[in-house]
Amino acid sequence: MSNLGDAKTDVSQCCICTEMLTRTFPLQYRGYSNTRSRICVETPRFVAWPSLSPLAAGHMLVFPKVHVPNLLRLRQDEFTELTGLLKTLARHIESRFGRLLLFERGITQSEGTACGIDHAHFHLLPLSAGLIDKVLSQVKRDFEVQSNNSLSGLRFHHSGELPYLIIGESLESLQFIVSSEVPSQYVRQIVSRAGSLERWDWKALTNQEGFQRSLEAFGLT
Repeated sequence: MSNLGDAKTDVSQCCICTEMLTRTFPLQYRGYSNTRSRICVETPRFVAWPSLSPLAAGHMLVFPKVHVPNLLRLRQDEFTELTGLLKTLARHIESRFGRLLLFERGITQSEGTACGIDHAHFHLLPLSAGLIDKVLSQVKRDFEVQSNNSLSGLRFHHSGELPYLIIGESLESLQFIVSSEVPSQYVRQIVSRAGSLERWDWKALTNQEGFQRSLEAFGLT
């Protein structure tokens, strides 16, 4: 199992590790936002910052400081800290932006990168209740749900040795799909279709206003 020092080992290959260690907004995105750093929340083992191309204002990502391909690979003490952070962060986001869709596309080292990022990350995405229902229904049509469990329960029963998708409205009730067929940025794609959004690819750098509103919700500009 990896430890916190591994993030330094991978810093030259991982843009996420680089941003966490330098604590500065990447130079290539400075034309998109003049923020010095987009780190909104930090704990000893995790950081949270807004998606570069949020599907809605308040769309946040949580990363472990240790470099792992999926969150189920974390040690138990790391996972306990993650769960506490996600609960606190979810309350903060919900109080400002409304209900959340929670998800992680967990990859494996052998699978390579998913959305161009091979550093594990968990999404907290504010959406309307109707849109959340559409997205979860689409997931059930596209894939077989292996189990429905809490985040801590999934960590207890699954090792993260196979690619997976975790998705749901609550950390206490998450659909778990084990499949190597989940496309890159799959959830972003189906959210965009269900909500009639123009673009889903995070690399397109869309929704600059939503990005700024996410920063402002945590006292950053």
